[in-house]
Amino acid sequence: RILSNMPRTHSNSTVSLKSPRSSFPSKRKIIQPKRRPVTPSSPRSPRKQTAVSPKPQRYRPGTLALREIRAYQRSTDLLIPKLPFARVVREIAQNFGRHGVEYRFAGAAILAIQESAE
Repeated sequence: RILSNMPRTHSNSTVSLKSPRSSFPSKRKIIQPKRRPVTPSSPRSPRKQTAVSPKPQRYRPGTLALREIRAYQRSTDLLIPKLPFARVVREIAQNFGRHGVEYRFAGAAILAIQESAE
């Protein structure tokens, strides 16, 4: 190109043949816009705000466990089903008793053992 050191303007406009004034000091003071300091809370780029549903209620660790314990202490119903508990009681009695002897339990006796165990 012939005019390589000339300032480049839009392609549709004409190029002026003035010499560059870089050798002369400028008398005007250049005022640049002030930059705001970047803080961690302000986003660097504007983000789209989307509709976010509120987070579900979360309790601290152990709070719900204590609530369950209190609820189970207030209730009087049995937590372990009766038949599996009766099988466990009969199995333990068979292991501690004499071999070949089958023990019989009254329903009230197994219920008393279960209430005391729970």
